[in-house]
Amino acid sequence: MLRNAKGPGLMSSQRPNDANHSADVVAPACVLSNGAYRTLITSAGTGHSALNGCALTRWRGDRVEDRDGFFLYLRDVDDNRTWSAGFQPTRQPAARYAADYADAKFVIVREDFGIETRTEVCVHPEENFEVRRMTLRNLSGRLRRIEATSFIEVALNDFAADASHPAFSKLFIQTEWAAAERALLARRRPRGAGEQFPWLVHTITSGKAPEAVPEWETDRMRFLGRGHGLAKPAALEAPLSGTVGNVLDPVLSLRRIWSLTPGASAHFDCLLGAAPERAAALTLARRWMDGSLADVFEHAAARERTLIQRLGLAPQVAARLQAAAGALLYGDPRLRAPADILARAKGSPNPLRRYRISPQPLILARVNSSGLERVDALLLAQEYWLHHGLAFNLAFLAA
Repeated sequence: MLRNAKGPGLMSSQRPNDANHSADVVAPACVLSNGAYRTLITSAGTGHSALNGCALTRWRGDRVEDRDGFFLYLRDVDDNRTWSAGFQPTRQPAARYAADYADAKFVIVREDFGIETRTEVCVHPEENFEVRRMTLRNLSGRLRRIEATSFIEVALNDFAADASHPAFSKLFIQTEWAAAERALLARRRPRGAGEQFPWLVHTITSGKAPEAVPEWETDRMRFLGRGHGLAKPAALEAPLSGTVGNVLDPVLSLRRIWSLTPGASAHFDCLLGAAPERAAALTLARRWMDGSLADVFEHAAARERTLIQRLGLAPQVAARLQAAAGALLYGDPRLRAPADILARAKGSPNPLRRYRISPQPLILARVNSSGLERVDALLLAQEYWLHHGLAFNLAFLAA
């Protein structure tokens, strides 16, 4: 069940429609994972994707700008109005906006200019890909032609390496259009004999054929255009160029158009996945090219239900653990120690290594003899997080 943006659960008191974000308030987030492939997604539509510690998409973790993620732009072809599936990156206020986590999926619903957009996100429980199922519903009284354009910044590198030298990291990415599979591919050219990185694949599938052939783009500068930004890129006002190859600033972007009569709905699935080799990436795209990905959501929900039943967790507790994991990964300052304690801190995290504790991410809890149930709860939470590929460290201090 969706909750209003001012309600409980993953939602904060600050609505995603509010453009006055601050560094002290971050969008509530959750983590979807099968243990290897992980997607962090926030109520604003931002986040990142990773595979076994390798960043598939770029993520700077900037709480002020908060402009990284797997985005989908929407445009009314006839009146040229534009918005996005989440609050970011267009920051277009919606007539209605809600987001929530339930049954191993994250859902964002918004209404703009008489079009309702429902975005459902999940990760396949056994294969390394995520699905963003988009449902468009025409609430207006006229025919609507809606253009959907995806946008993903490619990283394919270790998080720290990509963050330290982003411009250098981008130089070794090569992109490709696979016409038969109607998919975009990206790979990182290895610089040494021992380097291995996954192939990234992106496609848009639909049970009903769209009215136009796909367009594609893999050059970020061409997509944004001179003097434009992510809020309103130049690509929304022109056809995508079809550029592929050794681009200096790689992205994956696909475009299709759907026609909606009054009251009608249409859905399509945006797939982003990773595979060890090109052939495996193409097989992944080909397998789902003409089929529906609805079963993926059912399988992911069944896996999550089995997990929380085995751990003895209530669904609402699992949702809170999802929110806590998202806050930890996003660096929510509300989880940090008070400012006066941080001001008195001395030294470095290095002494933690004596106890085989890596400094980040680390959950520190004070306990006493009457608070042992807190220890049990945190150990159970740690096991739940480990099943989602999150190796959070726990440290307990005797109060």
